[in-house]
Amino acid sequence: MSGQQKVQIPTASLIDSKEVFGRDFDRAWGEAGFVSVTGYNEVLPDAAIDVEKARLYHALEEFMRLPQRVKLSHHLPQVGGQRGYTPNGIEQSGGRAFTEWREHVMVGPRIPPDHPLREYQPYKLYLDNPDLPEVPQLIPIAENLLESLEQLDFIMYERLAEHLGLHSGYFSARLAWGDSSLRLHHYPKLEDDVKIITDKKVDGVTVLTVRFPDGSTIPNLVRAGKHTDVDFSASLLGAEAPGLYIQARDGTAVAYTASPDSIVVNTGDYAQRESAGKYPSSAHWVEMTEQTARKDRFSAVRFTHQRPRVLVRTMPTLRTPEAVYPDEFEGVLLLQRLWEIGYLAPEERDERIQVVRTKLMPDEDLVAKIMKWEKENGVRKITRYFDDIKEYTHVMAAGIGSVR
Repeated sequence: MSGQQKVQIPTASLIDSKEVFGRDFDRAWGEAGFVSVTGYNEVLPDAAIDVEKARLYHALEEFMRLPQRVKLSHHLPQVGGQRGYTPNGIEQSGGRAFTEWREHVMVGPRIPPDHPLREYQPYKLYLDNPDLPEVPQLIPIAENLLESLEQLDFIMYERLAEHLGLHSGYFSARLAWGDSSLRLHHYPKLEDDVKIITDKKVDGVTVLTVRFPDGSTIPNLVRAGKHTDVDFSASLLGAEAPGLYIQARDGTAVAYTASPDSIVVNTGDYAQRESAGKYPSSAHWVEMTEQTARKDRFSAVRFTHQRPRVLVRTMPTLRTPEAVYPDEFEGVLLLQRLWEIGYLAPEERDERIQVVRTKLMPDEDLVAKIMKWEKENGVRKITRYFDDIKEYTHVMAAGIGSVR
């Protein structure tokens, strides 16, 4: 790294016109892969996102203070960290160069009892969220907030699509009913009897070597190692605490602390692929320094995913022989990353990838079922944009069509 600097991540305000927001969002993602979104309370006043965020953090802290044996009773190792509690020491998002110091609860979308997506549950997809009886309010708050953030995604990506000359539903209709999740992080503090021996840089990231009272040591300790996100985008609620760093395009480490009235939205690996690299999936990490190591840190991130059989491919307006990433199913890309960060053994990865390729119905068939269900139940997600499956498939192939 050439050094560290503090800069202001570009901002896009939802209270601006659709055209201005789309322009500002596009510019920020193109320059930094990150954008600070404001004005969400004004466009979604009934969601009360900031109020619900405060309630969520209160419940999360209550859960993380429970005895470890109680938290471990909610660990579901068979689902790759996608639901329930994951203890410290399992995830390796930054690879083996780092030792990560964090635990989390993962909450997925609430799926109605008669919804077509329930056909995917035998394949460990769209699983119901387990109850946490010790803190019963945590899961319902997270589920509600996840739904509000999905509505926010629809609005943001409608405006981005129109700015790019695409149909307003090009992104949002593929994100609707995606297997997105809300990950609730706790980065535990180091207790006073843990000695910090040294700090150094590994790949530009400040890491610690620490010694515990029993004499054991941990090298290269960091809260979250340098990584990109395997999703379309990630929305961070709670970047107000220091420690988050972003790698700028020139290789500089940018220290970023958000304002409380913003949601930080970063480009994921899928958006980079779909934009032919126009939107970089910027590496980022959370450092543990001598100044911050003695304090707990909490954060909540919505990982925005498409449906497992959505084909992640370069958008039509940017598709050229020189600028095309290989087409691949969203579910395959996710399973590959879950293996890379330590959640799946190679044989389980291969088995589940085969399921995505051969046992899940084509996404167009699933969408047709979902559109029928939405019309019968008065729900408008995909049908917010399209009247029938023929129109949907045409726009997904061509990118353009009637803009509503």
